[in-house]
Amino acid sequence: MKTYLLLLLTAYPMLTVFAQPNGVRLNQNGETNAANISQSGEVGWANISQNGSQNWVQTRQAQNGNRLDVEQAGTGNRLTSAQTGGALSTTVRQAGTNQYGDIEQDGSDSYLTIGQRGHDNRATLRQGGNSRLALTQEGNGNWVDMRQNGDATARQIGTGNGLNVSMTGGQTARMYQNGGGNSIYISR
Repeated sequence: MKTYLLLLLTAYPMLTVFAQPNGVRLNQNGETNAANISQSGEVGWANISQNGSQNWVQTRQAQNGNRLDVEQAGTGNRLTSAQTGGALSTTVRQAGTNQYGDIEQDGSDSYLTIGQRGHDNRATLRQGGNSRLALTQEGNGNWVDMRQNGDATARQIGTGNGLNVSMTGGQTARMYQNGGGNSIYISR
């Protein structure tokens, strides 16, 4: 019996590799919704739910242990996501019309959560390692352009509010805007 096992392992050396599979759960209801998912590495997970029409997700997961959870409801919502480090987590909830998210995460051990409700809100986010971000936008025409290495919380409620943030070196920021036409610019 021992000889048989030894021969089996010699004949099939790949049996000793303990790679974990990547996984995708995709649920689309409505018309002309689309998803493009690319995964490499191990233990990647993408959970995408789209309800409505003309919603679109494109994601690329590289390295190990990355997770993406997306819920889009409404019309014309878009998300582009790239996770190029390991142990990264992204959660996105977009509801309404023409919400847009563009996310890049690299490094490791980071997570971000985005919630956008209303119409024509935009979030462009670049996140480094060991970072945390919680972003909420409610209303119409709000925008965020953030390059982040650290911890941040941002909330915008209203119309036409904007955030332009560049954080390096593990900084912490908390931002809140309510009303219309407000802007915050932070560089540190």
